[in-house]
Amino acid sequence: MSSSSNFEPLVVLQFSSTIPDVTKEWVIKRLTASQVENDGADLLVRYDMDPESHNNILLIGATLHRLLIGAEELRIKKPYKQKTLREFLVSDIDHFDNSG
Repeated sequence: MSSSSNFEPLVVLQFSSTIPDVTKEWVIKRLTASQVENDGADLLVRYDMDPESHNNILLIGATLHRLLIGAEELRIKKPYKQKTLREFLVSDIDHFDNSG
C-alpha cells in the first residue's frame, strides 16, 4: 500500500458505517496500487476515523511526481517560458515558467 503519515490530504472520502470491510479494502487497494504495474491510481492513503460521525474516512494525497503526471494526463495548460500557454508535459518541465 502506498501510504504515508506525512502527506497533505487533498481529498477526504467518507464511508458509511454500513459499508462492508471488503469494499473499503478494495477501494484502498485500487487507490494505492501502482499505476504502471496494476492499473491503479498510485495515490497516498491514510485510513482514519471521523471524530464527529465516527465513520471511517480515507485521507487521500499524492506525491509531487504523481500530481505532475496527473496534470499531463488532464492536459492542463501552463505558461511556457515564451509566455504562451501550452499543455504541461513532465518531459518538458524545465521550459515552463516557475519550474525549478
